Amino acid sequence: MNVDCLVTVIIPFYNRIKYTIDAVKSVQQQTYNNIEIILVNDKSECDISELIKYISCDARIKLVDNIRNKGASGARNTGIDYSNGDYIAFLDSDDLYHPQKIKKQVEFMYKSGCKMSHTIYQTFSAMDRSDLKLEDYSNKDILFPDVLSCCPIATPTVMLDRKVFNTTNFRFNENYDYGEDICLWIDIIKNFPSRVLKNESLTWVRKDGRNTIDTPHKLLRGIFNILHHISTEENLKLYPEHLKQLLLSCMFSVLLQEDNKKSIKRLKAIPYRFFLRPILKLLIDKNIVKNYFDKKYL
Repeated sequence: MNVDCLVTVIIPFYNRIKYTIDAVKSVQQQTYNNIEIILVNDKSECDISELIKYISCDARIKLVDNIRNKGASGARNTGIDYSNGDYIAFLDSDDLYHPQKIKKQVEFMYKSGCKMSHTIYQTFSAMDRSDLKLEDYSNKDILFPDVLSCCPIATPTVMLDRKVFNTTNFRFNENYDYGEDICLWIDIIKNFPSRVLKNESLTWVRKDGRNTIDTPHKLLRGIFNILHHISTEENLKLYPEHLKQLLLSCMFSVLLQEDNKKSIKRLKAIPYRFFLRPILKLLIDKNIVKNYFDKKYL
């Protein structure tokens, strides 16, 4: 298939220059050539001269400097604003693309007509990627409303049709420090067809102990943010079982935390009357979380 659409790859970074250069290299080594790379410097505090020197010889790369640190959401939104591609992909600065990732994914999207796609991926921690581990639980199409209770989509695996942003006001929520990507994927999947490019890992995600899913307090905050985002009147009425599953995941995460009373205060902002409050009350009444919550927070 001869597809020659422009693909924008957005790479936000904050410090970690050597990792960032490796990420850029993995995009430069793509077998698909019609790409632009938007590097978003999220107010790095280290010397980035090595990176500037490296990218100076590639006209496809544009360096954009945020005037303040906006976090991952704000940096990705900056990249979207500067992008020109027919398709938009994301790559975290410590992750890597398989050389055929863009080619296979853009051809898949062009042929299927979907507006969002993701790939399965492998994780690694060793510098030589000798410990690659396949994460194949995302090897299925993620549909609405199932995405409300489980969204195993890694941001570096995602590619979006530009029409998603041109026809909506969807963006990464800059008020969320964790879980912001899942919130956006949920919004998109509710409104546009989404597919997975199955049975082939095309993205390598670095695991260094700081990933949200491996850090209990980050995971908890992410789940709180997702619960807050999706607990609309419509979702509460139509999809209570899906939100209940997510809430129970949140409860298990709370049990891992030390400052649980502070955490549960954040849950108070979520509409309770359909099932959130009854579930919390049940957990307390049954002594399942006897030592973790004070009833006054309900």
